[in-house]
Amino acid sequence: MVLDFEKGLEKAMEINPYIFSLLVDYGFEIDETTDAETLDRFLGEYNWDDGFAVPYLITSHPNCELATAVNAFWLAEGFVYFSDSFWSTSQGAEAQWKEFVVFITENILGGAYKKGKLPYPKRWAEELRMDIKKKQTGNPNDLIEPILYGLGSAWE
Repeated sequence: MVLDFEKGLEKAMEINPYIFSLLVDYGFEIDETTDAETLDRFLGEYNWDDGFAVPYLITSHPNCELATAVNAFWLAEGFVYFSDSFWSTSQGAEAQWKEFVVFITENILGGAYKKGKLPYPKRWAEELRMDIKKKQTGNPNDLIEPILYGLGSAWE
């Protein structure tokens, strides 16, 4: 999988036609040259109640590192991707959330994000371990292990 800023921008505009106003409101400037640290900081400062346009833009950027993508996965409560109830039909804002969770999860598992110099969001490590223990049957190892191994020492 290859990340594409232009496609991410198109998707962000589809979700929120006022994406540029939203970026201005936050003081975010995102273009093709935005670096990984800035993208990570913007994701951390973003209020997810404002929708998924900005997270799509950040996580579809070629400079988005694996650490930022994993943080987005957790902030979007992406772990539900591995539950049977996630795949039932949804509409409206829930459909946008579901679409983002599929996008971020499949890009992480597909190796779209490079492991860079940003630190991994360690605060999620223990939660992940606990969820895996609680939901053994609902979380196939072939989907969980790539996330764990992709994060290296942050999970040790």
